[in-house]
Amino acid sequence: MRVVKAFNARNFVIKKIEDESAYYRKVNKSLSYKNELASPVSEILGVLIIAGIIFFGGNLVLGKNSSLDPAAFLGFWPYSR
Repeated sequence: MRVVKAFNARNFVIKKIEDESAYYRKVNKSLSYKNELASPVSEILGVLIIAGIIFFGGNLVLGKNSSLDPAAFLGFWPYSR
């Protein structure tokens, strides 16, 4: 503190500390936002993928030239033969 007072650099040091604190706060806030969004985004992507698989499989089962029966699509293929 004596060096800071001797060179009358108190305002410079305070501004530097405030700038570093603001940067640290900004980085922490950004990481927090990303951490909080990870779970909902993964759930939405999972639901969309499952919906796409069901839609594609449903089209295969209900199509005119259906090579896939419903039991095989649902996973009970050993019992459908």
